[in-house]
Amino acid sequence: MVGDDDQAIYEWRRARGFAGMQEFAVRHRARMLTLGDNFRSLGQIVSTSDKLIAHNIGFRTQKTFIARRGSGGSVKV
Repeated sequence: MVGDDDQAIYEWRRARGFAGMQEFAVRHRARMLTLGDNFRSLGQIVSTSDKLIAHNIGFRTQKTFIARRGSGGSVKV
């Protein structure tokens, strides 16, 4: 099974997201592998995003993100 607990946007369609992945892993004794490589965004965007989604404690798998496109980028709030 492949999924991204940080992009569980279909909860309104009864998607299980993180809870579903956890249940599947326990039920089938599956090993979970996390992939933190980001090939889409630059470093500043990845690190800022990581700081924001890190607040979703208990609803996501712990992972370390790596911006493979390198440093740079900007975020405005």
